[in-house]
Amino acid sequence: MPGSGDAVVCKQSAQPAGGTATAQAGSKITFRWSRWQPNHQGPIITYLADCGGDCTKVNGARLNWFKIDEAGRFGRRWATDILIQQGYQWTIQLPQNVQAGNYLMRHEMIALMNAASPGGAQIYPACMNLKITGGGNVKPQGVKLQQYYRPGQRGIQINIYRTSGYSTPGPPINSQLKILPSARLNNGNNRNPQAPRFFPNEPTDFNGSRPNVHLRFAGGRYNSGRRGRQFKSRALASNNFEESVGFKNSTNTTNSTWIEQGEKKDGQIHPRTSSQKIII
Repeated sequence: MPGSGDAVVCKQSAQPAGGTATAQAGSKITFRWSRWQPNHQGPIITYLADCGGDCTKVNGARLNWFKIDEAGRFGRRWATDILIQQGYQWTIQLPQNVQAGNYLMRHEMIALMNAASPGGAQIYPACMNLKITGGGNVKPQGVKLQQYYRPGQRGIQINIYRTSGYSTPGPPINSQLKILPSARLNNGNNRNPQAPRFFPNEPTDFNGSRPNVHLRFAGGRYNSGRRGRQFKSRALASNNFEESVGFKNSTNTTNSTWIEQGEKKDGQIHPRTSSQKIII
């Protein structure tokens, strides 16, 4: 679908999620995508936006965002190539000194195979509520993303087959944030060797090409008050894009948050939030 304005932030007509995940500043977060086509090469980028209170009542398109991670091109390989090699998953580390609070987290992949012309870039954003604990006193001001995600902007309109360099779209990462670049956390090793090409019980768009982002808090407990709810409906997945659930870190010794497959496993519900292709 053609993307304009607010659609590039969390998708068209996104609605706030009812639950929130909790993670400590400096902890690692792994996003697991259901699938990704090899020819959809491009960057993987993650942002945070301060909700100023309860994230279940905010519109992501109205928030000011700051970038916490970016990975583009590494020689002949793109971040999306590495994601596929790792079983469709990507790990980042939250800034160690970011101020504690309630944030909306935006994770995206961009497919640039047709981006040489306006309307060729495909943006796949996913937004979720995140409560960050611990941390320090750094809280970047943030910007409106709509101004960066437009035809002709850096990282959006580019012929990837005729250039060897690449700069990601959006603002630069604030130099005050203590961040471990995801390039050091993702080496291409497949840490999910049993990852299927797709999950048969997941909702997709009508042509089956839309990937979904799955949410789970590793080693935590389900605390959103909606036990037993699984997202199998196409309409539910597409209409509740920012849907996420709360997990509270209890026994997790690795201090990692996982965004992964939406199914019932070990007595816990692992719901998902869907992605939507935005073309700009």
